[in-house]
Amino acid sequence: MQKISGMSRRSILLSACAAMILAFPASSSAANTESWTVGRGEANGKPIFVRINMAVKPADPKFQYRAVYAMNFLHPTRDGRPEKDETSKANEVEDQLNQMISHKDTGKFVAVQTHDGVRKFLFYVESEKVARDAESALKVPKDYKVALTVAADPSWVVYGKIRGEHERVHAKK
Repeated sequence: MQKISGMSRRSILLSACAAMILAFPASSSAANTESWTVGRGEANGKPIFVRINMAVKPADPKFQYRAVYAMNFLHPTRDGRPEKDETSKANEVEDQLNQMISHKDTGKFVAVQTHDGVRKFLFYVESEKVARDAESALKVPKDYKVALTVAADPSWVVYGKIRGEHERVHAKK
């Protein structure tokens, strides 16, 4: 793992979860399944923003696959953030994925990361087919691409690390 100022990239990402915490109210349709917090950190001189759904219980046996949808920005700012127009395009993609996966109860939307010109949407899903079907049905804005990575992760390792680091840092306060 690449070291950045004495810390690994993973440590910085996980630390980002606790740097700044804001609670987002859940929508009425997802009131019992969503409770989002935001963390901010830095890696390679660029900000990392991470949103985490703290209402999700890790390692739900129904959802054994991790699906990460990555959208590259065409015109990121110098620090890797999206401009207003690109933010709205990423929000469209996020809303579609959430509708196709979470709202159909075929997966859980657990985190979003924005860093260095890329926004990643993290879901845990029932099967690779669910993830690939959502990718196929996705209406991506013109000139943009969304890359999907799916892997078996029955223990929810990635979400567990992000959430665990967030809880560890908060326990110290």
